[in-house]
Amino acid sequence: MDKYDKIINWIYDGSKICTYGWGYLGKKLYVEIPQMFGVKADYICDGDDKKVDEISIDGITPIHKDKLLNMKERTVVFILVDDPYDLQIEQSLKVNEYLLTVSLRELAQMNQIIKAFYGDEIYDLYLNLKDGRE
Repeated sequence: MDKYDKIINWIYDGSKICTYGWGYLGKKLYVEIPQMFGVKADYICDGDDKKVDEISIDGITPIHKDKLLNMKERTVVFILVDDPYDLQIEQSLKVNEYLLTVSLRELAQMNQIIKAFYGDEIYDLYLNLKDGRE
């Protein structure tokens, strides 16, 4: 099972959704990325507790990283930070088996996301280029 299918299965099974990162990318993508999977974020997390304490968005609960690390509820975590921090965050969250981490780097390589983001016409051109047909 590829990562996209695993995300879909976790979502279908009722997992919570968390976006991680409240910097530039996190603020821009905390709605858009979960929407690509037909869901909205339940939580927003960041490694900086001060940032988390300042988040106030209706319907989304801000949580500190230590609480996320101790969650006992299956949660898909979209890591919305740039390289190399995404790898460090992903590594630190892997200690909790209830968390399924997904980085922007991984999302950018999923055909379903590429198609949703760029549309059918550009996606078809991408496939042609990728396969060396054009």
